[in-house]
Amino acid sequence: IEHLKPARKPAYTTVLTTLQNLTKAGWITPEKSGRAYVYHATKSREQANAKSIVAFARRAFDGNARVMFQTLLEQEELSPEELDDLRKLIEKKRREKKR
Repeated sequence: IEHLKPARKPAYTTVLTTLQNLTKAGWITPEKSGRAYVYHATKSREQANAKSIVAFARRAFDGNARVMFQTLLEQEELSPEELDDLRKLIEKKRREKKR
């Protein structure tokens, strides 16, 4: 675990730039608290995960969800329970599309 620790603290300007970029991207919002700023997430973990996955699929698979899922299914060892859960999600999505 020791080798995973950063060698030194990041520079103040590095942290500031990162926070500014996250603010511009809409991931966090600053709130003044005395002389400092406190940053809050603007999206839930689920929303952030969904946005990241969609962006990844666009970049890595040209937005083709079928190819992305096919790749995952071929590369991952899924349990029968996980496969059942995926089947149920697909069936639910099909029912929603029919409405």
